[in-house]
Amino acid sequence: MSVARSILIVGGGPVGLAAAIFGRLSGHNVTLIERGRPPVDKPCGEGLMPSGVRRLSAMGVELDPEGLHSFMGVRYIDGDQVAGASFTFGEGYGCRRTYLQAAMARRAEQLGAALHFGQEVIAVNADRGEVHTADGQTFQAELVLACDGLRSPVRKLLNLDGPPASRPRFGMRQHYTIKPWTDHVEVYWSDTAEAYVTPVGPNRVGVAFLWSGDGERFPGLLSRFPKLQAKLGDAPIESQVRGTGPLQVRPKAVLKGKVALVGDAAGYYDAITGEGLTLGFAQVETVLKHFERHTLQDWPKSHKTLVFEPYLVIWLLLFIERYPALRRRVIVALSQDSVLFEQFLQINDGLMRPQDLPIRGLLRIVWRVVWGVG
Repeated sequence: MSVARSILIVGGGPVGLAAAIFGRLSGHNVTLIERGRPPVDKPCGEGLMPSGVRRLSAMGVELDPEGLHSFMGVRYIDGDQVAGASFTFGEGYGCRRTYLQAAMARRAEQLGAALHFGQEVIAVNADRGEVHTADGQTFQAELVLACDGLRSPVRKLLNLDGPPASRPRFGMRQHYTIKPWTDHVEVYWSDTAEAYVTPVGPNRVGVAFLWSGDGERFPGLLSRFPKLQAKLGDAPIESQVRGTGPLQVRPKAVLKGKVALVGDAAGYYDAITGEGLTLGFAQVETVLKHFERHTLQDWPKSHKTLVFEPYLVIWLLLFIERYPALRRRVIVALSQDSVLFEQFLQINDGLMRPQDLPIRGLLRIVWRVVWGVG
């Protein structure tokens, strides 16, 4: 076990709570502050890839079945074109964000983490590891982890916000009371948006849209996907619409003094691959290892390594998304090669590197995309 040291976490979402849990499992003294009050919710696709599920198990987090539904793969749908692949490396979880946050908070408290909700951060001293809150309290630790999300207040207070996105994208989600009709996450493509449908309970699905933020409301976005709209039918709406954006965030740095940015606060590209939580959990484990080894100065380099391959996949999908004819050819090609699609899912889950893809398989899909043949 590591020598007990002090860790302060700002942000009580899944990534911050993962830091609290892993910190306590390593024997450290952990304090977490969060400006919201339970249940803490935010716009989220609410899908966990298999490696994220395994990390939850390693944390000892027990999820309420009412807010949980497993999924066994991913399916792309573009008009009449459908391509799907099943996981051969475990199952994913669709989990309602509020259920996940509550379960992780319970586990963190069981392990002895001190959780303080309703604490708004108003000042940060990175060199001293100090955080000051609106009610006059001061928290100090050897390590401060800013896990406070896409619009991170800590990042802003430290003047680490980077330039705005050149091509901004936005996200919006809502839940419906309906029995999931598939054990796959479905991704519907149109020329102006994507829709992500995730089973998140025995009688609940979450629908999330990603698009350019042209001012359209949720019903208007849904109307762009007639097949999805027909499947939902007149299912009751279960939650309020929540949205966020622009999605792309590029901080000036992910480390300043004793403060390390982690998860979405450390930078975000796009939600198109749905691996945000899984990547956040991996970042937590890595930054804590650096802290324990007294190599925190290496966190920026490790962060770049962790996000490089996921960002490469995101860039590729965003490129395809901009060209409808190309996108449809890719989906047709993937529909004819489910093994290659499954390997892409392994890359997305961190189980395979892009350079490990078989050359013959890549050449085959390139041939199909270029010439539009089977």
